[in-house]
Amino acid sequence: PPSAGCGDDPHYTDHFGLSCVKYANTECFLMSYIGFTLEQVDHLLHRCQASCGLCVEGGVAVDVKHPSPHPTAHPVRSPTRRPTATPSDTSSAVPSGVPSPAPSAAPTKMVSAGPSSAPSSV
Repeated sequence: PPSAGCGDDPHYTDHFGLSCVKYANTECFLMSYIGFTLEQVDHLLHRCQASCGLCVEGGVAVDVKHPSPHPTAHPVRSPTRRPTATPSDTSSAVPSGVPSPAPSAAPTKMVSAGPSSAPSSV
């Protein structure tokens, strides 16, 4: 494992014979999607902390098994590969300004602030 703080193990090679540097700018925690076992992903995350982007300011590794309950002040290096699984149950504080791509399954429970500017099509 990396000696002090957060970094890469210079002696690590994965089951393909690749070193940590080959995983720079990669979503290492998603390697199970391309055939890594969970144990192999775990080894990669712990032995290639810098290359996998797990080092934060001060040279400390992010705990991937027990993340902080508080959101980070800095955005991730790249967007997530999958959208949120389901929409939230509450409305957003700011409207999107664009209509939904499909009609909703049920009427809105919230009352409008005022009358609409056009009659409904129903």
